[in-house]
Amino acid sequence: MNAQILTPQEILAPLRVRGGYIEETLKTQISIYSAYFDRPEWKLNYRLLREAIEHYLCDISRLSAFRSIIPDRHKKAAYLMKWLVKIRPIYFPIQKTQPENGLPAYSRQQLESNDWFAIYCGLSELSSFPRLLALRLPQNGNDDNPVANTLRNLIYLFHHHPIDAEFLASELYLLDELLKVKT
Repeated sequence: MNAQILTPQEILAPLRVRGGYIEETLKTQISIYSAYFDRPEWKLNYRLLREAIEHYLCDISRLSAFRSIIPDRHKKAAYLMKWLVKIRPIYFPIQKTQPENGLPAYSRQQLESNDWFAIYCGLSELSSFPRLLALRLPQNGNDDNPVANTLRNLIYLFHHHPIDAEFLASELYLLDELLKVKT
């Protein structure tokens, strides 16, 4: 086997030539941020978002090249989510501090913002995204709704475990099927 080692720039070059796929993906993720996450005290770092998208596309290209796997939409969504959680493009430039120690005081919503952003971006790659938005899920996971509990489990996974995109793709497939049943 004669494997050629390529740099990320070499991997992404065909995607840049093929009609600006990176830019289209970037626009999609920015529109999701604008629609669901844009708040005055939150900012989206476009350079970090682009870096996450480029890493995602490199991983998808490597998956095809080295393992001869044609990635389905669940794998694509999983790799996109993995890199968004890893790079964390949402940040908070102005922060309240805790009076007792002077450290930043982050709300739960702020701590989970990049995780929820990754979930929304990943699920937008799936056909279940409109059904997810229609459910209007409660924010706590202490209910009997299996979709809400699955999403809370994903947040837990993102915070406390290394992200395995192959495992995440399986979870997304199950979530996609669950959303088909629930709606």
